[in-house]
Amino acid sequence: MLNYTFLQNGNGVLKIMDINNKIIYTQNIEVKANASSQTSINTAKLNLASGIYVVLLSTEKESNFVKLLID
Repeated sequence: MLNYTFLQNGNGVLKIMDINNKIIYTQNIEVKANASSQTSINTAKLNLASGIYVVLLSTEKESNFVKLLID
């Protein structure tokens, strides 16, 4: 489960990228201002190799990065 908070309402995008910034996965998300939201990603279905990935959560005005470690 991935939790996130943004300052403004709107639509956003969640992207998972490898260390070379190659986009592995993209999902649209709904963003509510100053409220904790969450989404789930089934990483097993993505067949991700072991390693470190970057999760980018972004809207038109804000971006958040989270490190994702796959064993």
